[in-house]
Amino acid sequence: MKKFTFLLTIAASLLFSVGSFAQTNIIICGSVVGTNGVPVTVYIADSTSGITDSIITDTNGNFCDTITVNSTQGMIFVYMFDCNGVYMGQSFGYSPFLNQFVVTFNYCNTIPPTSTVICVTVNNLPGAGTTVPVIVYSAPGTVGDTLLFTGTGTQTLCDTFQLATGTNSFIVSMIDCNGNNVSTVATANPMFPTTNVTLDYCQVLTPVTVCGTVSGTNGMSVPVIMVDSLSGNLFTIMTDTSGNFCDSLLLPSPFGLLLAYIIDCNGVAVYQTATYSPTGPNYNFSFNYCNTIPASVVVCVTVDNLPGVNTTVPVIVNANGGGTGSDTLLFMANGSLTICDTIQTTSTGVVLITMTDCNGNTVTQAIQYNPMLPVVNVTLDYCPTTPPCYAFWTSTYDSLMNTFYITVDSVTLAQAQTFFWDFGDSTFSTLPNPTHQFAANGLYNVCLTINATGGSVGCTYCHTIGITPNGSVITRTAGFNVVVLPQNTTSIDDDIESLNYSIYPNPVSNMLNVEVADAAKDVHLTVYTTTGIVVQEELFENSSKIRISTSAYKSGLYILKLNSDSGTEFIKFVKQ
Repeated sequence: MKKFTFLLTIAASLLFSVGSFAQTNIIICGSVVGTNGVPVTVYIADSTSGITDSIITDTNGNFCDTITVNSTQGMIFVYMFDCNGVYMGQSFGYSPFLNQFVVTFNYCNTIPPTSTVICVTVNNLPGAGTTVPVIVYSAPGTVGDTLLFTGTGTQTLCDTFQLATGTNSFIVSMIDCNGNNVSTVATANPMFPTTNVTLDYCQVLTPVTVCGTVSGTNGMSVPVIMVDSLSGNLFTIMTDTSGNFCDSLLLPSPFGLLLAYIIDCNGVAVYQTATYSPTGPNYNFSFNYCNTIPASVVVCVTVDNLPGVNTTVPVIVNANGGGTGSDTLLFMANGSLTICDTIQTTSTGVVLITMTDCNGNTVTQAIQYNPMLPVVNVTLDYCPTTPPCYAFWTSTYDSLMNTFYITVDSVTLAQAQTFFWDFGDSTFSTLPNPTHQFAANGLYNVCLTINATGGSVGCTYCHTIGITPNGSVITRTAGFNVVVLPQNTTSIDDDIESLNYSIYPNPVSNMLNVEVADAAKDVHLTVYTTTGIVVQEELFENSSKIRISTSAYKSGLYILKLNSDSGTEFIKFVKQ
């Protein structure tokens, strides 16, 4: 059995949507002080569904808004940009019993925060000469401060931490007694210069035995996925050739809800749930591997600012490439109108909703769906006063490098003024081309939020890294990477050789050879790091073989760009 970790809010969203697909109305009220009578924009985003909203304060800085999300449990983010252009954000966990929040921002901090006093409390320390290191850092890969805990039971240590330039957030990380990486993201607030974080070094785990059968596998071993609702931990159990499975799961709580699911022979997610407690820890699940029922998604589209009944506005709904999963909705109304339609499609994927607005611009939204959230709600503005915002990206997996390569859509790149990446494991980046390594294998919901048109319009696109468009889970090993390609990189060859070029050796130590098929053509060569930094650029004229010295390169993955009259190609190579 392999154990993986889901982001808690993603697992909670899936589990609490089962059967009911309920929505939650979240009320956000508050004030922005120090605006001097100038209205400012406050942004609201739901981490689970990706739904976003914004509200403008009154001249006194007060605001109040209601946002409807497609989940009963998750995390809501409220943020703004102060007079220095610094991101100021707060986050809250919501549920059916906790859905009203009050926030306060200071619009004009004269000096952005450069440091904070962080107090870390660790519970269940072993003592007895054991030292537990806790690392505080600004971003993955950066050097941070290390606090050493040597006490027994509970101990608190405080430290003055220097924040990275342009950010007010930091990460606190620890390896617990079970060998798991425990981390949390905290935000420094200049109004409250001390930030408190609590970690648990040795959480007591409860054994829960799960068994079952997957019928109709024809002797093939298939994975059964188990998700714990409280911790978000994910486990994969492989069946034997008879379709039977049985394993003992160690869960951090004695009470909770287990979601078990398989991806059947049609690519459809089939799931079951069961509650567990100390008095009933053994559970049996039964699945049929080959269900023939086709999957579908209900798409509800709302169009605002419609011109009237004399004008027909077509909206095209396209799921996973069209075919039977495509339809056209006709809107004829004055003001706002909502139309819902059922689209036959695969079990998971992306719905593209496209409309031409009153300005002649093509407005497109891409929304991910799955069997747990089969209703997709989309709102379009037929006659917007500001240009529309569009966020979208795609990914490919390289099994040789154990890396997912992300390509951001060209329209998104043209609009984006700022970038905010949420990698789904409580780590974030504001770089346009970040790289990230996941500590544990699993499925992670990666989200890109951009601000367009000078930061006044924002939008978000999320997709689960590790799932193909037809719902299949990609096999990969622990510690896999995500690389966001540079802006001008449209694709990277998975093969080492191409029709026009071949490179060797790969991996390379000191000298990389590039053979050119057509020696009569000039070749413009550029070498990038995976973060888009140019490390070498040179023009070769009429060369059949090019030799590149890599002795000064650091070990790692590089991208070789070769441009000639035949076109542009990208080839990966590894420096040992």
